[in-house]
Amino acid sequence: MSLLQKIIFFSSVFLLSACSIKNKQQISSEINTEENITTNPSSDTFAFLLFHIEKGNDRTNSFLTLKSSIKNVGKLKSNDLNQVNSNNKLSFYFYHSNKIVDSFSIEHPLYKNIEYTNDKNEFETKQLNLDSTDFFIRIQLKENYQLLKVDETFNQKTNSLLSFQLK
Repeated sequence: MSLLQKIIFFSSVFLLSACSIKNKQQISSEINTEENITTNPSSDTFAFLLFHIEKGNDRTNSFLTLKSSIKNVGKLKSNDLNQVNSNNKLSFYFYHSNKIVDSFSIEHPLYKNIEYTNDKNEFETKQLNLDSTDFFIRIQLKENYQLLKVDETFNQKTNSLLSFQLK
C-alpha cells in the first residue's frame, strides 16, 4: 500500500467513526426528550399547535383543522396572550371535567387589520380578507388541561369550530 492510499484510508475511517458517534449522541438525546414527555406528566410541557383555517362556502362559517402539534419539555417565558377586543376573533377554551379552566383569544387569522405608511409617510389602515391561511399558537400545557375547544366570533356571531383532547 502506498503512503497516499494509507492516508486516504485512515482519513476515511476517522471521518466515518466521527459521524457515527454524532448520530448516536443525537439519537440518545431524542430518546431522553421523548421519555421525559411521556413518563413525567407533572413536568413543565409546552406545545406548538399548527392550524389551517379557511372560509366556508357561505362566507360566514369557517373550517378549522389541526395540522400538527409538537410537545416539548420546558417552560415558556411568559404567556402574554391578551384578550382581543374585536368583532372577529378566535377563542381557545381549555376544559377539565367539562368546566372551563383557562381561555384566551387571538385576532381572527382570516381578517387582519394592518397598518402601513403610504407615499406621504402617513399611517393608513387596511383590512385583509383571506380565503385560507395557516397559523400557530404556543401554549403552556397544564395538568388540568384535558380538552381544547376553539370558537370563532365573526360579526358578533359565535360558531364552534373544533375540539380535541390534549392528553
